[in-house]
Amino acid sequence: MILKYFKFFTYDDFKNFSKRECWEYFILYTFLPLTPLYIFSIFHLSMFIIIFTIVLLLGTGAVGAVPFVVRKLNLRDFSMFHSGSPYEDGARVFIIFAPFIFSFFSFFGYYLNKLLLGMCFGLMFTIPFILIFFRFNTFNDISCKKNDEIVFGYHPGLYLSFDSILALIVFLIFYRVDLHYCTKVLLVLMTFIFQFISLFPDKINIYFPLDIQTKKGAIVFIGSLLLIFLLLINIFQINIVFNFDVYSILRLVFFVVLAVIVSKWYFNKKK
Repeated sequence: MILKYFKFFTYDDFKNFSKRECWEYFILYTFLPLTPLYIFSIFHLSMFIIIFTIVLLLGTGAVGAVPFVVRKLNLRDFSMFHSGSPYEDGARVFIIFAPFIFSFFSFFGYYLNKLLLGMCFGLMFTIPFILIFFRFNTFNDISCKKNDEIVFGYHPGLYLSFDSILALIVFLIFYRVDLHYCTKVLLVLMTFIFQFISLFPDKINIYFPLDIQTKKGAIVFIGSLLLIFLLLINIFQINIVFNFDVYSILRLVFFVVLAVIVSKWYFNKKK
């Protein structure tokens, strides 16, 4: 029954898939989500729709390819150090979404007659995935153990989120502010440099005053990088990124705190 694929799967489930089940899953999750787009393209077929469909197929195809990746990399669905999947698995499996992210930004950059800019933002969002993939010996569960003590370790999701936030900030700046060409180049280079630094926490940890392998150290490290990044942006006299009023800020803080509380309650219950 095709309905057996409409449930939440774990890495262990995928590891037990037969080749036929992997292909069935791939076909279902790659092509079925885009059915409305296929129907629409029948009546409004154009080069834009064709290219847009191909770009989206890279995204849905990445989802459909997960069982193949899990079987190939022999990923597992448990960790002896923390709840959830091992860090190494996340560091390696997310690489399959990199082509979609890069092509997505490049496509819309081309559509807006700004292909080079679109490719730059595509690289900003994909380079962290690629670097973490090749640095899975750092972003793994071994980092969760230090001197016979279980610590936070180098969580790939934390650093990927930080790098995505940097790229998003620069994207909003480019979208809302008319900048000189040299300023744009400097901002792009600065973003790449900060992303690169954030993905070598094991090297920075030697000189950092706090232990980045601990949760407190990791938060201070990421917070420090973000603060320095924003201060450098201010040097460029770019202060029109977010125009939040007081109530908007309070709402944002409320929902962030609520999300943290709910997440903490969920993980404590899971343990």
